Amino acid sequence: EAAQCDIVVIAAGSKTITGKKPVKSFSTKISLIRSIIQAMRPFRSDTILIIVANAVDLLTSLAQRISGLPACQVLGLGTFLDSVRHREMVADIPTDFQLDTISVNSYILGLHGEDHVVAWSTATISEAPKEKLLLANRLNRNELADKCQSRSQTIIRAKGIRTVVANICLSIFLDKSDVSPVSHYQPDLSSCFSMPAAIGRKGIISTQNII
Repeated sequence: EAAQCDIVVIAAGSKTITGKKPVKSFSTKISLIRSIIQAMRPFRSDTILIIVANAVDLLTSLAQRISGLPACQVLGLGTFLDSVRHREMVADIPTDFQLDTISVNSYILGLHGEDHVVAWSTATISEAPKEKLLLANRLNRNELADKCQSRSQTIIRAKGIRTVVANICLSIFLDKSDVSPVSHYQPDLSSCFSMPAAIGRKGIISTQNII
């Protein structure tokens, strides 16, 4: 029955098991995701499949290949949570003016977690007065990136994952075309990778290439 839903979210395998070797953990997750998707098939032709588990790019690529769904209808949480975390930390930096998180536009690329990369060259602060934009000089980029990585478990415990998954689902249901850094198929890489993408009722509408 789940395969006939508008949106299917697979979060099985999202929990990291302490002390378990990464290779063994990945193997277990691959088997788990494969068995779940194969049991659900065939999906409804317009179903959107969302993967919420690490390694998200690997598992989203697997889901895209075995689900039978168009590539645009399969996506993973990617670095969405990392990007939200980063924007909050930038907004919290002391300045001479009030800075709201919504005015910070920055993306985290690469792998979710410790191996992500901040796309500093495309980061903007949209609502800050130009004459007061001294924020860049106050940023210790390496320190901020390290803090962003170390904050992951705190946000997970605070149910941050549920919030960003809900935002993705809302963008799909309401066909909002919101741009979010999610893992989705990249033809030039023949694999799924986290890049900013517009998300609507048909899944991935377009990719914003910022590399």
